[in-house]
Amino acid sequence: MREVHEEVGIDIVNVRYCRSQFWPKPSVLMAGFIAKASSSQQLMVDSKELEAARWFHRSEVVDMLVHEHPDRLSVPPPAAVAHQLIKSWVLDSAFI
Repeated sequence: MREVHEEVGIDIVNVRYCRSQFWPKPSVLMAGFIAKASSSQQLMVDSKELEAARWFHRSEVVDMLVHEHPDRLSVPPPAAVAHQLIKSWVLDSAFI
């Protein structure tokens, strides 16, 4: 919750653990969580932490997953925990 607030300036609720992934260098375990934004306010990107951030509609994310986004945006490969988190969000009707 703190990291999201610090990096994009929004508050999140309903945080739940989804999965983790070992990252060999420097021997780190990445933990992936899904949460809901408490509002759809404008993102305030901390440029020291992130290059960019933006909101996407679920349909745009589906297009990214199937490699059909009009701007050629994509998601990380299936082996990445980020891909699995994104796919879980797309399929989870609780977050519609």
